[in-house]
Amino acid sequence: GPRPQAPTAAPRGGTYPPYGQQQQQQQQQQQQQQQQQTIVPVAASPAGAGAGADDPLLESLRSNPHAHLELKQLVGRVALFSSDQLGSRFLQQKLETATAEEKGLIFAEILPETRKLMTDAFGNYVIQKFFEHGTPQEVLQLAEQLQNSVLSLSLQMYGCRVIQKALDVIPMEQRSRLMGELDGHVVKCIRDQNGNHVIQKCIERMAPADVQFIVDAFFQAPQQPAGPGAPGGGAAAAAQSQIYQLAVHPYGCRVIQRILEHCAPTRWPPCWRSCSGTPWPWPRTSTATTWCSTSCSTAAPPSGRTSSAS
Repeated sequence: GPRPQAPTAAPRGGTYPPYGQQQQQQQQQQQQQQQQQTIVPVAASPAGAGAGADDPLLESLRSNPHAHLELKQLVGRVALFSSDQLGSRFLQQKLETATAEEKGLIFAEILPETRKLMTDAFGNYVIQKFFEHGTPQEVLQLAEQLQNSVLSLSLQMYGCRVIQKALDVIPMEQRSRLMGELDGHVVKCIRDQNGNHVIQKCIERMAPADVQFIVDAFFQAPQQPAGPGAPGGGAAAAAQSQIYQLAVHPYGCRVIQRILEHCAPTRWPPCWRSCSGTPWPWPRTSTATTWCSTSCSTAAPPSGRTSSAS
């Protein structure tokens, strides 16, 4: 007959488990695998959700951006909505057509949170919208919130936008008083990627006499060693060296162009009066070329000279 086969060896260190116990273990393993597959990771909160993730009104707006909500329904939630992406957009749209009464309800909650919202990624737009559509009294109150914070806001990504919007709408006297806080910090702002826009807006929206402190800042001693092509002469050439550094700076050249465009030539430094016969050899850089082009197109060359290429 057939040769009987030898029994399969049992695992080292023990024997095979009984059939019923082996089947039970397999079922348990399958259940564990199914549980692991059904576990859903906690999703990150949507952009701008913040602490409002559990607010029912905000959640309804997220689920249906076209939901019919009235401004009066947001009482007690205005700061929360302002810091949310969809909530901020909703407020901006509503403020454009809101009645004075509705604006008053919203403004009462915005005002205590103004400093915080000015530097918020979404809240800053609500503040800007109030500067545009708020009542004259509300605009003045918002502008007062800028006091003692103009420099820090000017250097901040979102705050600088609020400052620029304020300069478009607040009274001239208030502009001059607030922007006076930048006196002594002009060069720092000019070199900053956010602050330079505030300086440019000052020149565009303020009286030339009120921005003379910006022009005067170009005569300060330079903060960095002058580069190749800058004038020599020690202390006597310090002002020219400062102007040189800013003229070839990617942000500084823009500020110089605004001065040339908006300030009368009598307020320019003497070495700006014409780019012909400049006191040092200008380098062939895009920023310096733009500076010279603006200067040539803005003022006529001084008597006794003829305009020439830079």
